[in-house]
Amino acid sequence: MLLTGKKLYSQEEKDSLWEKYRSGDESVFTDLCEAYVPLVESIAYGNKLSLPPSVEIGDLISEGFLGLADAVIRFSPGMGAKFDTYAASRIRGAILDGLRDADPISRHFRGKFKTLSAVTDSLSEFLCRQPTDWELADELGWPLDEVRRIKGFYANSFTVCIDDFTASSEHETFTLAEVMPDHSLVSPGFALEEAEIMERLIEGMNSLTELESIVLFWRHEQNLSYGEIGERLGVKVPRVSRIYASAMSRLRAFF
Repeated sequence: MLLTGKKLYSQEEKDSLWEKYRSGDESVFTDLCEAYVPLVESIAYGNKLSLPPSVEIGDLISEGFLGLADAVIRFSPGMGAKFDTYAASRIRGAILDGLRDADPISRHFRGKFKTLSAVTDSLSEFLCRQPTDWELADELGWPLDEVRRIKGFYANSFTVCIDDFTASSEHETFTLAEVMPDHSLVSPGFALEEAEIMERLIEGMNSLTELESIVLFWRHEQNLSYGEIGERLGVKVPRVSRIYASAMSRLRAFF
């Protein structure tokens, strides 16, 4: 969904909107953001050229609009840069953040898995067999739970139905699931850390307004774009982006 409206704003009209906004008239915030929608679309289309077809241009524009709204809120003439230059940086950053959020495997996990894979290969060559999780943890200096968590995270990215794979011995037939070791158990310390994080998250969610909770749910649970959320709420995208930004700010305060 493209955000470009029917009206293209002249520089004089933009200057007038800025003057009103800086004087404290927040009612022009939406118009001020919409005045720079062509900048968002230009950057979004530029990014789209280097991305796979599965990435929709509407989602890039929606993410970019969030960056634009943030730029409008944060910009000050004293920064020594034109707004277009400052906004372009925020828009690109917001689009990149959106792409990272959509990636199920974060850069952090990729780096850890790369390290784990290298050490696994090295130990396998030295031991002439696959190293155990304990041996990997000792070599890496990581907690055993961390090794299993990284391995499990990637294993879940390539899921097979292990109950469908059977093998036979002289006396019985069994499935792969029945003979695989269970690495799902975690230590009490790790479980406690997870519980503390969950407790903070619950506290943060309880601090949100009803509207903020709805926007977060639609964005992260139903994967709706800001434009689609705006249509459901009957508000424009800048309003959605402000609600979302407010909700995320509240949640970050608990971590």
